[in-house]
Amino acid sequence: MESIKVLREICQASRKAGDNWHMKNISRPVSIYITRIFVATPLTGNQITVIFVIMGFCASILFLRGTPVFVLLGSLMLQLWYIFDMVDGEVARYKKQASITGVYFDRITHYIVHPCIFFCIGMGLYAIYDVVWYIYLGFISSLSTILISIVWDLKEAVLSGYPKHVSQKISDPKFGKPASGILKKIFMRIHVLCIFPSIMNIITILAILDFFINMHVMKYFLPAYAFFSTVIWLSRLTIFVKTKKLDREMQS
Repeated sequence: MESIKVLREICQASRKAGDNWHMKNISRPVSIYITRIFVATPLTGNQITVIFVIMGFCASILFLRGTPVFVLLGSLMLQLWYIFDMVDGEVARYKKQASITGVYFDRITHYIVHPCIFFCIGMGLYAIYDVVWYIYLGFISSLSTILISIVWDLKEAVLSGYPKHVSQKISDPKFGKPASGILKKIFMRIHVLCIFPSIMNIITILAILDFFINMHVMKYFLPAYAFFSTVIWLSRLTIFVKTKKLDREMQS
């Protein structure tokens, strides 16, 4: 069996450029040790993706109970779930099984697991406080976390699949100027906080506070996330359509 250093070169080196801070500093340093175990098994990358999905469902189910203990366990399961999101690709690269199908399968699983997490958080809060609005907030959060991804992923799909020569030239330099300055910076910060892995880390921190200090912060977290995540996808969609940002990118 190769050393960890060699495994990092085989399984992780090609991904460094696209990794976020959490992947580089937390997930990848841990995932390679799990990968080392799985490369010695007959399991494929896609089969490990199935394990990864099951872990996401298990985390969601733990949130259903709503108590501080189960919310903390759910948040810790989420951390392990995110690490396994690295493992499937690393195993596929080691076994030379990496494929577009594997990437597609991995991306689809996020559309499945992410909304389950927030809906179950809402159901868990309902189970504790018997306030039906938490179910609605869980549904809004679930829908919004999907739409944040859809708005961005469809942008990339359209730009990669639409012939450049068909795009109409925009002659008016004043039309659709993108936002700039402090508002743009605030928007981008909120956007980052509303997506994974940032939102997963926020959930974990809040779960720890709830467990040790009994602050009941999760009941404030869900309404806040429902609001800000809705603002994010709706604002980005509005910007793309109103400013014709995609047309500009096609012409650049």
